[in-house]
Amino acid sequence: MPMRQKAIVIHSPSSGRSGKLTEALSWLHQAGLEIVNTIPISAIDGLPPQGPDWQEQGIQLVIAAGGDGLVGGVTSHIVSSGLPLGILPLGTANDVARTVGIPMDIKQAAAVIMRGKIISIDIGVAQRAEQEPIVFLTTILRSSLLARRAISRMP
Repeated sequence: MPMRQKAIVIHSPSSGRSGKLTEALSWLHQAGLEIVNTIPISAIDGLPPQGPDWQEQGIQLVIAAGGDGLVGGVTSHIVSSGLPLGILPLGTANDVARTVGIPMDIKQAAAVIMRGKIISIDIGVAQRAEQEPIVFLTTILRSSLLARRAISRMP
């Protein structure tokens, strides 16, 4: 029997579709993922990046179960570790998930995570004077992809 991939799920209880978290976890488990822990984003807010610690614990995948704000918050914890990020679109708008082609249907989104296709995206960090850096990707990512689509349609 092959070893199951180990994942941690970070969620936001206040996300627009947070009530679907149990369903999403069920689909991931049925698909063969070992969910080591499920924690709210509030448990890691203000902590240094957790990615290296999660890797030491054997975590191979981090899943953000929420909306765009949660995806940005989780990204700031794993960006330096190289851990892949899976997105379960449980937010309201889910712009990041839509931009990278993740279906809004929970079962289909879980299937995308389980297929394990990794894509690279550009991220940036904005920092106002005397404040912690803020990871942002939604607007830039969406604008970049839209610009590429427009350029590819040019004669």
